[in-house]
Amino acid sequence: RLSRGGDRHANAALHTIAHECAHVEITHKLDMAFPDFLLRTRHADARIGYRWQIILACWDEYAATMLSAGLGTEPTEGYEDTFLKSLRDTKRQANEHIKAYRLHGSIDQVLGQVYVEYGEMLKFSAYHLGNLRGLDRQLPELPRSVEALEGHWFAPYLARLDAALRDISKAYGKWTDKDSFEIVGDIADDLLALSGIHFKSRPDGRLYIDIPFKAETMPSEAEAAAFSASRSSLK
Repeated sequence: RLSRGGDRHANAALHTIAHECAHVEITHKLDMAFPDFLLRTRHADARIGYRWQIILACWDEYAATMLSAGLGTEPTEGYEDTFLKSLRDTKRQANEHIKAYRLHGSIDQVLGQVYVEYGEMLKFSAYHLGNLRGLDRQLPELPRSVEALEGHWFAPYLARLDAALRDISKAYGKWTDKDSFEIVGDIADDLLALSGIHFKSRPDGRLYIDIPFKAETMPSEAEAAAFSASRSSLK
């Protein structure tokens, strides 16, 4: 271990190496618990595929930051900066994607875009939470995070994510099923529902995606006109 003093570049390199080695360890543990699962490229539907991308990214970064915390440079400030930016921007960006969907009409496109937005938000949260866990620190110790989360719509989802990732870590390498991991996917789906994207099952078992009209996800007349003009210019 290196303290915050000493050679700055050596500290940074040590932390990066420790973080990447942690990823190797985490992947090995998952592969031992669920053989061939990580190599799966096809899922029953797009929703399951997106869920597992988010689940694995969140767990991987939470565990890697937890295991590498305290080695070399402490990255807390950087993780917090990224987390705070996601708090400011994610919902607005997701809403913009849904506004655009009202005009282009592609379910596949909007589903991927909104899953990515909230998936990134959850992943950046996992970085922040895992690093603090590894340092044996608590979120309330960070004034900027406390202030940003006060009354924020994401605060209850962050608490759920923290609890879910802690639960996964308790059985580290000894998992017998994926139930604890699926909770992270449920949080992602709840965030999509908050944005106005809802999943329903048809009688034949196929997935139906409903995106009801909401004021905050309706394009303005100017946006609609600009979209129409851009389509006309392509003809």
